[in-house]
Amino acid sequence: MRSPHIEDLLPAYALGALEPAERQAVEEHLEECAYCTPLAREQLEAAAALASLAPSAIPPVYLRDRILAKARPARVSWRAGHSPWLRWSTAGYAVAASLGLLFLGILLQATLDLQREVRTLRQQNTDLFSMINDQRTLTYVAATPGVETLLLENTGQVPKARGMLMVSQDRTWGMVVSQGLEPLRESMGYQVWLIKDGERTSGGVFKVDQMGNGQLYVRYPTSYNELSGIGITKEPYEGSPGPTSPPVLTGKVQ
Repeated sequence: MRSPHIEDLLPAYALGALEPAERQAVEEHLEECAYCTPLAREQLEAAAALASLAPSAIPPVYLRDRILAKARPARVSWRAGHSPWLRWSTAGYAVAASLGLLFLGILLQATLDLQREVRTLRQQNTDLFSMINDQRTLTYVAATPGVETLLLENTGQVPKARGMLMVSQDRTWGMVVSQGLEPLRESMGYQVWLIKDGERTSGGVFKVDQMGNGQLYVRYPTSYNELSGIGITKEPYEGSPGPTSPPVLTGKVQ
């Protein structure tokens, strides 16, 4: 049976705080688990980022002698039968080390949360710029002299869907604009079909935002006046050679 995920061990793994057997088990798990591997990479990157925050420093030469001098009395006391003090010192160091690891773990998690928030803000910023550019394009097309509009009919597949085709004056290109379409998963999109004599030619594929708004610049393979209709269907985002689902919007070219 496949072993459970080990994300709870990843902060300690990134900090090098696991026992050798635990570390080996984690690394063996990461070789097989596509879920935990990117999480481990994030933890390691965050740990490296934390390490880079601390300024590097070269310890003074006399530090080694001072440490050894402090260590000698502890060994003498243990030999003289003062093991409780040695045990207390060892326990104290263990507690301090545990608290240090706990603090680093908390800081590591905070760093990861901050990284995710930054990525989210960057994506939102990208989406906002894309929305602004789409609006500018639509405004430009609408202001072009001689542009005509063909309203598209809802077929009932997506109840709130609306759309139109903005046709250029020279009948060689247009702009499909939609509202109320359902956002699709990453691998899917809405494909535009230009219909002539019963034959359907792809005009391109577009995505919609969370509000169902989308648009696509279309170059006609023939004069717009030779077309008999237009349709929009749900298809794989790379496009289909022909429609594989019922149309969500259609229009008849007069």
